[in-house]
Amino acid sequence: NHCSVKEALIILSSNMTASYFQQQPSLVIQSRKLEIKKVQSIQHHALCNYLKSRKIPLSIAKQYCKEVWYRNNEKTFFALGLKNQFSGWELRNKYYKTSTTPKTSSYFNNGYENLIIVEGMFDLLSLAVLLNKDFNKHDFIVLNSVAFVKRIVLLLKDYTDIKLYLDNDISGDKATEYLLNTFPSTIDG
Repeated sequence: NHCSVKEALIILSSNMTASYFQQQPSLVIQSRKLEIKKVQSIQHHALCNYLKSRKIPLSIAKQYCKEVWYRNNEKTFFALGLKNQFSGWELRNKYYKTSTTPKTSSYFNNGYENLIIVEGMFDLLSLAVLLNKDFNKHDFIVLNSVAFVKRIVLLLKDYTDIKLYLDNDISGDKATEYLLNTFPSTIDG
């Protein structure tokens, strides 16, 4: 079908049901490059409802994310967007999760000596809800993929307190172990 490995895996995935493909035809065939059309403050009711279903207040989401409209296969879509250090976007909506290039981590340098590291956009937003006011006393790194864990090492050297909130899966555990061994000031949260 002249598609990428990712596209082929989506098509061939035995975990997907026929009804899921019928509901989400955009998942079956993807173009190789998404084109960002518009970036604005989060306001679309579908995104607001998605945040509400995930128990994330709109006020918290607006601190870190934008509403991003993008074009793919000559169709326009919208999603919550988290900008990364190279101006690429992590994109999420109720039905789809993707990213633009270049892909890397997102870094929020607020000038604190305390750092929180999470894997994904909703990890960041959920932690902001759970930690409430204490959350804002930190800098943040969203890996956007544990594959970027070694890329962030230079950012960590000046922090006195580093808290990890990575996924409890094999890749998250390996990234946690690597950071705990590399930086003695790191705590597994």
